[in-house]
Amino acid sequence: MRVDLNGLLPDPLIRHNQSGPSTNSTSSSEVKDDGDTLSTDASSIEALTSQALATPELRHDRVAELRQAISSGQYQVEPDKVADAILADASARK
Repeated sequence: MRVDLNGLLPDPLIRHNQSGPSTNSTSSSEVKDDGDTLSTDASSIEALTSQALATPELRHDRVAELRQAISSGQYQVEPDKVADAILADASARK
């Protein structure tokens, strides 16, 4: 199963309150920033859950076939097909 996390999770190093060092008193903007973070986290979790549920289960029969072909030396990699697939995937992500 492959789960792509790129772009779905907020950067934990980004400070949501850029006004300066935090203090013990909370202003209304600090509370709003906390709420924004929670809503972003919830939407990220929902997106990841949907992606995981949409991913097909592992095809054990196909994995066994590929293992056999690799171990017997019958598996042939076709570089042109690999390159085409990489380029197609990269252009689909843009």
